Amino acid sequence: MRNIIIFGSIAQTSLENKYLSAFKKLKEFSKIYDTDLYFPKFFKIKFLNNLFLYPRIFFNSLLLLIICLRSKNKIIIIFKGQFFLGFIINYLKNKNKHFFVNINGDDPFNFSLIDISTKNLIRSLSSYDLVFTWSKNILRSIKGLKLECKIEYLPFAYDEIVKNFAKRIKREKVIFYGSWDLNREKFLNELKNDDVHIFGDGWKNCSFNFFHRDRLFTKEINRKKILKEISKSYAVINMFRKQNYSSHNMKSFEIPAYGGIQFSEYSKELESFFKKNKSIFFYRSAKDLTKKLKIFKKKKKFDQYIKYALESVSNQSYKERAKKVLDYVYKYKKN
Repeated sequence: MRNIIIFGSIAQTSLENKYLSAFKKLKEFSKIYDTDLYFPKFFKIKFLNNLFLYPRIFFNSLLLLIICLRSKNKIIIIFKGQFFLGFIINYLKNKNKHFFVNINGDDPFNFSLIDISTKNLIRSLSSYDLVFTWSKNILRSIKGLKLECKIEYLPFAYDEIVKNFAKRIKREKVIFYGSWDLNREKFLNELKNDDVHIFGDGWKNCSFNFFHRDRLFTKEINRKKILKEISKSYAVINMFRKQNYSSHNMKSFEIPAYGGIQFSEYSKELESFFKKNKSIFFYRSAKDLTKKLKIFKKKKKFDQYIKYALESVSNQSYKERAKKVLDYVYKYKKN
């Protein structure tokens, strides 16, 4: 049994918590610390966020130092890491023989928001022993930095899979779940299909003439509600944010694991995980999606596609990803 210390968000839906749960399923003794939780919220508000960046970095780095000095020879997994100083990581590696791993579910080169990344993160990457990223494009960019650390590919996954889905029931909905933003509204507004139902926080901000305004559930949606709605649907729409273009996102594995038939933006990287037109369906525009949904609805027998989707993600869980992390740690730590 290896001792693992995780630094990152303790939010219930966070990537950090998904890995914490996965490590525990593997009987690994794990703890999680959200050091940034203790930095005063007042200094995180929009107009002060940039001004207090360096105090925030020093604060988080100090807590990292204090926590990690208490033990030796641990696997330290830091998620994102934009608020931790490289020289502190180097000091802890040399003094207490910790093995440092960085896992990032965002784009480390996107400096538009402090909560996504900072230049400090890029500077500190070379201090880690092992760095993981979810995107092959980002993987190439990080390798282009010529860092001394090991860099590996670690896709997203699912945290829960349905064991039995409701067979041969009437499926009449097309659903999209996710928070509102202007790009998503614009795309869905072009999708002229009365079966579309939208679930997620912030959709009360959509325009008055939004095409699907009468079919909105405008609160944050939990897993139980998502599973219930997916069981009534014949299609679940997956849209990428800018950083996910040509790659995938967390929903890419979550939707099929929840028993959904996924209609996703096309990505060559994503296609490598699924069988096109069997376990996943791709679209290239709102017009293309409208046409494909209309054709697909006429099939009526959807069970086989759900079965294909579940089979395609059977080995794509966070438990499997956690095993992969530990395999790489053992490989590089031994060397």
